[in-house]
Amino acid sequence: MSELLELAFSRMARTELGEYFYKYAVLQKHVLSKSGSKRARVFFEFRAGRSKLDSLVARESLHAVEIKTDLDHFRRLPTQIHDYRRRFAHVWIFASERNAYKLEADKSLPSSVGIAFMSRRLTFSVIREAARDVSLLNSKDILECLQRSEYLEILRERGFDASGIPNTLLFSEAMQFAERLDPELVHEATLAQLKGRAHGVSAPALMRIPRYIRAAVVAAGCDDIEVEHLLVNLGKKVSTWEIA
Repeated sequence: MSELLELAFSRMARTELGEYFYKYAVLQKHVLSKSGSKRARVFFEFRAGRSKLDSLVARESLHAVEIKTDLDHFRRLPTQIHDYRRRFAHVWIFASERNAYKLEADKSLPSSVGIAFMSRRLTFSVIREAARDVSLLNSKDILECLQRSEYLEILRERGFDASGIPNTLLFSEAMQFAERLDPELVHEATLAQLKGRAHGVSAPALMRIPRYIRAAVVAAGCDDIEVEHLLVNLGKKVSTWEIA
């Protein structure tokens, strides 16, 4: 079974580069490559206001990654980019080569937005780097991306007292308090919360998984124990897989 899946992955990579391959390449670039970070965390389909971000990378900063394959359109892109810039200090578009150069020529796209395209070898070539841009960051919008326990921990550390507030009012009271905070400090605290999430697969465990299911394992929220079971079910010895 594993050999069949690997063959299918390889053939599809040579013909139709769908969104799944971009997500796989995001993992390779930010976590598993020599230039990546073993402490980085990657989240797929991450809610950001009105938009759902394709990939969020928590490294030295929060990097929003919007994917635009040849099958995608740009109609919602201005709204998406605006939503991401209110929440994340670095914003990227990872696209097909054709779309990437179209975007580079688009004068309405903020110059801080990074642009890269993916090759048939599933590696990215950067047209322009994403620049850190905190001009639109909004503390409330950033914290809305987190789970309740996470944003409450950030707010308590900054003086918010949730005792006595009914559950029905807790969110609105918390967000009102958040609006008074420095967005850059909230961004850094959010980065720490996301990197510290207990669930999810670690980079060392991810390296042991066949490449064709790495993105699927991250998207499913599997942890290291579940990876062990997965490897057994695939009929593979528990050993390090070569990074493609």
